[in-house]
Amino acid sequence: MKILLCASSNPRFIELGGYVERALNALGHRCEKFDFRRFIVPGVIRYRAPLLNKWDLNRLNRSLIRKVSEYRPDILFVIQGHTLFPETISAIKRRFGPTTINWFQDYPKDFEVSLKLAPVFDRFFMTDSYAVQYHLNIGNKNVKCLPFACDPQIHRPFNLTKGEQKTYAADIVFVGSMYEYRIKLLENLVDFNLAIWGPGWKNLQDRSSLKRFVRGDAVIPSEWVKIFNASKITFNHIGEYNMPPYLTGNNIVNMRFFEALGCKAFQIVDYKKDISSLLFSDREDLVCFKDDDELKELVKYYLARPEERKRISENGYRKVLEKHTYIDRMKEVFSCLEQ
Repeated sequence: MKILLCASSNPRFIELGGYVERALNALGHRCEKFDFRRFIVPGVIRYRAPLLNKWDLNRLNRSLIRKVSEYRPDILFVIQGHTLFPETISAIKRRFGPTTINWFQDYPKDFEVSLKLAPVFDRFFMTDSYAVQYHLNIGNKNVKCLPFACDPQIHRPFNLTKGEQKTYAADIVFVGSMYEYRIKLLENLVDFNLAIWGPGWKNLQDRSSLKRFVRGDAVIPSEWVKIFNASKITFNHIGEYNMPPYLTGNNIVNMRFFEALGCKAFQIVDYKKDISSLLFSDREDLVCFKDDDELKELVKYYLARPEERKRISENGYRKVLEKHTYIDRMKEVFSCLEQ
């Protein structure tokens, strides 16, 4: 099929749209891309000049209509597309007739946008079952849960050089942005050989007990897969994020969850309902914790039991490759279209 993939692009590292494009190509589809964040006016100016922002958004939406007119895809596949207007999608469907799909990846970020966009798409996928249920409750019956996944050619186990092992090795690693609630969790782990990478951590106050464990800022996939391969324990914290007042929680399994398993990492993660819904088993494929004290005890327990870590990480690796790659997700999408 001819597919126009409308997704954001980052020149420094691959994003969800890139994984989807690779999977669609592997399944034999013909893809072209449109970047829905290809602004002309820089963000620092747009945010302070509403008229310029409106002009640039209108220009982007007109550009998408023009691209569809030229390419005439069978499917318009949007990854989130928070810069797109509902009337743009409606016009494309009316004038050119492609099947329209949206995989809205960020929850709860931009959730208000998802409520406006969902009704105009033929199929609308979200990564969190709680968010899906909210849509269904307000009448958006075209919404379905489609979790993240891994790309086995990128998120994979491999042998590190001695230099890489020295750079990245630690008993427990965390890769992710700094938030206050994560600071508290990680402060419980300062008795261990801890390593932290991610945006914001270098801004910790000098008196913070975590300061000495920060090894770097944001890292790209080619680097953090080495971090996961070098660690004894990969700590993944999903958390609650900044929830709007009318939402009471999330069930989401984040991207890092699948990517760490794809690296055959031994993963400890905070429990979310969608983990068990996806048929991953606590203490068999990974390890879940429910509070600060349990996290510390689990780290202590599994650091002393390398054979158990190996068994669990191999189980998780096998399961993520069996059912949770981006090719599997694209097959799910096309199965929904056939229905």
